[in-house]
Amino acid sequence: MLNIACISYRTSTIDGPPHAPEPGRFPCDDNGFILLGLYASGWARRGLSGTIGTNRSDGFAVDDAIAADFAVGKVDGASNAGGRGDAADIARGRPGAHREKLVCVAEMLTVTGA
Repeated sequence: MLNIACISYRTSTIDGPPHAPEPGRFPCDDNGFILLGLYASGWARRGLSGTIGTNRSDGFAVDDAIAADFAVGKVDGASNAGGRGDAADIARGRPGAHREKLVCVAEMLTVTGA
């Protein structure tokens, strides 16, 4: 499974999945499903619309869809990288912040051992 952060107004293209240059999002179904093991949420799913609250609830909905797919064997959790990315985000958190997200792909790959 691959998680892609969209920290901007547009998503970047990646090898493999389809990409809609306008409005800069990944074409997917209502549950955020793009391809087997690949989902999008927030602006990466809807395009440039919504606020933090909209994106947060959208993220929870896509998370529920991933959990449902996991429950029926459509996806597996083997590529979670042992939670190393999440642990790194938490370790980077500043006082008063729970975490600081990794945004550099090279750093993400190093931290997760991918």
